[in-house]
Amino acid sequence: MANADAPYGFLPAEPGAHVGHYSCDASAATIRIGDVVMLETDGFVELNTPGTKPEDVIGVAASYHANGTAGDLDVWDDPTTVFRCQTVTGTDFTQAMVGDCADAVSSAKLSATSTHPNSQYELNIGTLAGDGASAQFFIIGKVQRPDNALGAHCDVLVRFHEHSRNTPVSVAI
Repeated sequence: MANADAPYGFLPAEPGAHVGHYSCDASAATIRIGDVVMLETDGFVELNTPGTKPEDVIGVAASYHANGTAGDLDVWDDPTTVFRCQTVTGTDFTQAMVGDCADAVSSAKLSATSTHPNSQYELNIGTLAGDGASAQFFIIGKVQRPDNALGAHCDVLVRFHEHSRNTPVSVAI
């Protein structure tokens, strides 16, 4: 059975993940549950952007924040948290990808003004680091469920590789 193309962002794979409380200013973009977030130089949280320095990434949004408003944001901020996510369209997930690293990418299926609370982020396995380093997430393996097969849109388990409180470790593959 083929996996459904239904990205949901990065969600803790197990209950009990640590939640930190942060602030967003009115310039923050819409942040959805499951979006990767970073800390800006002004101390406010913002949506992760491509090329974000590892020391700026603080975790994954655990609550929704509407753009154009100041407020609080809950963040799963422990770098050892194991997350589940879906792999990006266009590349089949294989067992050989376990142990490599990849970045988060927005599938852009929602408009910036949509009030849908859940993330559309996926794991970009189309551009693996290839060296077990140099990307945001370390791939642990496939989510073991009967309805989840290797291939397109596979749900996988990951943990942060690049995080403000985590020193990236080089892993030989």
